[in-house]
Amino acid sequence: SISAICSNSWVKGKKKIIVENEKYTGLKSIFHCIRIMQFANQIISNQSINYESMNWVYRRLMEMGVEMDGEKLWNAVQIEFKKLYKFIHNNFKNLTNEKFSK
Repeated sequence: SISAICSNSWVKGKKKIIVENEKYTGLKSIFHCIRIMQFANQIISNQSINYESMNWVYRRLMEMGVEMDGEKLWNAVQIEFKKLYKFIHNNFKNLTNEKFSK
């Protein structure tokens, strides 16, 4: 369910930024998508969460929101954060496979 929640947050973020012109709501969705997935990884690996570990993502997204709007903002978000999201998501899949396939 974590994977589905994060995937939905990514799609919601895109929609809010491009279609509904609610860039800060969209950017927060992108942040939560990345943060939730990373926190899940931390729980699986360490049985704890470092709540400050992803604050840099939030700060950077908010900076981008000041600088850009709409399609330009979404393209910049994808360039800067899609690889990170995919990396964290793949790590999540690997961790859950290791943990729960035993």
